[in-house]
Amino acid sequence: MCENCAELVEVLNEISDADSSEGGFQLKKEHALRVLGYISSWTQRQCLCCFKEYKHLEVFNQLVYALINLVISQISSLRDRLCSFHGPPAPKAPGWAAGGSVSPPRPSSPGEDEHVNVERDSAEEDEPGAQDKDLEKPPSHQGQERTSEAQEEELDPGQSSSKAEAGGSDADEPELFSSWSTEEREKLLLCAAKIFQIQFPLYTAYKHNTHPTIEDISAHESNILGSFCDMNDVEVPLHLLRYVCLFCGKHGLSLMKDCFEFGSPESLPFPIAHAFITIVSNIRIWLHIPAVMQHIIPFRTYVIR
Repeated sequence: MCENCAELVEVLNEISDADSSEGGFQLKKEHALRVLGYISSWTQRQCLCCFKEYKHLEVFNQLVYALINLVISQISSLRDRLCSFHGPPAPKAPGWAAGGSVSPPRPSSPGEDEHVNVERDSAEEDEPGAQDKDLEKPPSHQGQERTSEAQEEELDPGQSSSKAEAGGSDADEPELFSSWSTEEREKLLLCAAKIFQIQFPLYTAYKHNTHPTIEDISAHESNILGSFCDMNDVEVPLHLLRYVCLFCGKHGLSLMKDCFEFGSPESLPFPIAHAFITIVSNIRIWLHIPAVMQHIIPFRTYVIR
């Protein structure tokens, strides 16, 4: 086994052991940085020997969910800081935590309450009663934010990692944000951008194993993914679409837009702004036209400024 794969397997085993002993998926900063190193170098090596055991593939899948949650948490913390520099902070909805557990209030669109359920559908697609239970729950605009928080806590397989990293409270937000340097945050964001590219180790590894495709998923999950993604290309990796919907469903695009809106060249470092644009460009490829019009087009004014 090559050196890079051996280091990733070590991280996956440590995370898996901690998950078993502590009862929750734990992603520490040191683990995240080591995984980012593997992702950054994979395009040159494209070695998959670390995924010979299927369990490593599944743990890596959970780890990617955790990385996306961590990215959302970092963007949310940056957005709140930029808002405080810009002027009086915008009113927060009940339960809105800077760590990213709850999404900032904004106009809802049809099916939006279900976006955070993408991971639930991917993890429980083989359980016949799981989807029927969710279909019985009508959307509630009045308690939208609290509902989203409850769904994420219960259904998100990577959420515990972001909460462990964020501490789960506003008081721990400065520690979360300051513990990452600008260079480390840039590396985190650029690696997150790679998750939304077709050339990603997880997607290549899944091709060599039995895995569901777009044609195999339930109508319920198909509707959720279709809230953002173009579902016409059956060759697109299913996990890629799930990650895109997770990021968009947790308002990652809206949070980045807010960073451009309230930021300035002095408060929003150019490397971070560039990484944001890279993420947006990669995600845009997989969105259908209505989602592009709603989530991507508003970026232009603030990015140009």
